[in-house]
Amino acid sequence: MIEREKISPQKIIHINLAYDFSLYDKPNQEEVDRLRNQYTADVILLCITRLVPHKRPEMAVMTVKKLKEMGLTTKLIVLGKGILMDSLIAQAQELNLTDCIIFPGYVNNVLDYMAAADFLLHPSVSESSCVVVKEAGLVQLPVIVNKGVGDFDEVIIHERNGFLVNSDMFAEEAAQVIFKKYLRKSELADIGKRLEESVRERFSITNIAEEYNALNGHVI
Repeated sequence: MIEREKISPQKIIHINLAYDFSLYDKPNQEEVDRLRNQYTADVILLCITRLVPHKRPEMAVMTVKKLKEMGLTTKLIVLGKGILMDSLIAQAQELNLTDCIIFPGYVNNVLDYMAAADFLLHPSVSESSCVVVKEAGLVQLPVIVNKGVGDFDEVIIHERNGFLVNSDMFAEEAAQVIFKKYLRKSELADIGKRLEESVRERFSITNIAEEYNALNGHVI
């Protein structure tokens, strides 16, 4: 807007997206337990995205490869569909990871999968304000995202309410984070709680509505 349309910065007011989080159902604990028992491993990872190039789901697969080399048994659940599905399956076969990576496609109980996982991997390099990360916050799931993408640098404080890594080193740095932190359950629980606090504070409709009301009386 500023660079291409030459809009004066004084005329631009930023207001976050607003969500009524009370409309989200809580995870079904029986289903969460079933998923945990089904996907037994040292670490359960989740990647939820459209399987298209700019979302880079192949980086989640490479993270599993790195963790396997470090000696961790890992399960990666990839939720979503897209043009990269066949290439991801081929990638998993080529890397001998077919037992480690599951492709359920679309599901109707995303929060159950989130509550069953240990980390959310989000290697995307194209975001505005990511819904998946907000949903992870609702179930206090630690997230690993890229620096400099969307509003992650504003929402995520590294090692406080999530993990920021470099996009060109996503697999390597994400694997290092997981390897160092996966046994620190209480620390990860605190990180998940702080993520929920950040998400609710920044994006809850009860907070954002006040900004819209203030905007109605704002004169530039």
